Amino acid sequence: MNHNSRAAFTMVEIIFVIVIMGILMAVALPRLAAKRDDADASRCAYDVGQLLHEISNSYINDGYWAFKVTEIGDITNVKTGISDSEDGIIEDPDKILDGSSISYRCGGEVIATISGDANGTSYLIVIKDEDPSSSHVAIFAAKKLRHRHGYGPNGTKTFHY
Repeated sequence: MNHNSRAAFTMVEIIFVIVIMGILMAVALPRLAAKRDDADASRCAYDVGQLLHEISNSYINDGYWAFKVTEIGDITNVKTGISDSEDGIIEDPDKILDGSSISYRCGGEVIATISGDANGTSYLIVIKDEDPSSSHVAIFAAKKLRHRHGYGPNGTKTFHY
């Protein structure tokens, strides 16, 4: 009786499976990394939009005189006083926006500067594009902001309240 039953895989079969797994990983890993970068950029663009919304709501709800002394850390939950490797507002949370500006960093580069100033009975919020150039995440986040608010590279958008 001659049985040709196999109890294990041959070396060729094992190498073949390893090669296929390597090809799949080579295709999948760059796409996963790109998706992570896109998600980071979307979060940054969302944070800046949320920050604009929170600043305007604070001014509208509290009125000029209360807003004039309100610290940025009391207005928003966006991370403030960040280190060089973090995304968020560079300035400390005790910064007052009236008459000054704050910068938002994403992917290691400043993507937008937001300034606020009273003009008579109205309040002006100006977002300025900082046109990042080296970080993929920062470039993509800036493009999302430009598209959402309708300005170009190095452009500005003014909101009146």
